[in-house]
Formats: sequence, structure tokens, C-alpha cells
Amino acid sequence: MYDDRDDRDEWDTDEPQSPFLTTKEAADYLRLKPNTLEQKRMTGDGPPYRDHGVIVYHRDDLDSWSEAQRRLKTDGRKRKTGSHKLDGEGAV
Repeated sequence: MYDDRDDRDEWDTDEPQSPFLTTKEAADYLRLKPNTLEQKRMTGDGPPYRDHGVIVYHRDDLDSWSEAQRRLKTDGRKRKTGSHKLDGEGAV
């Protein structure tokens, strides 16, 4: 009997992706450096995380945390500008 599952690319799957991201994946998702996300975790300034034997972040928690970081104006702190670009468009 022929099983067509053997012909599928190993990354081509109908299974849903896990909502849990590693620190590196979460940092990429938020456009942060992994070290920055780790520092925020240590100081309690970052998004909620879970310890599943490895630190993971749930996508919904990342979205909620990011939304809570929205600002309508700058607070006077100097920030790095011009070094990061989104989708080839102007500086972040």
C-alpha cells in the first residue's frame, strides 16, 4: 500500500505551529536582540514567560506585552535610531 505522506517535505505539514517560542524566536518576533529579551526577563520588564524545562514565550503574551508598550509620544529618554529598519522602510 502506498503512503503519500512519505512524499511530503518534512516542513510542509498541516499540523498547527506551536504557539510557544524560544527566547531567540520571541526576540525575533518582537524585533529585539535575544540578550535584550533575557535582560528584560531578569528585571521583570519583559513579557510573561513559562518554564517548560526551557524558557518559552506564548505568542498571545508577546502580543499583549507589545501592545502595552505602545506610546503616543516620547518620554524624553534617548533611544537608538536609524540603525534598525522595518521592511526596508525608514528607521524605527
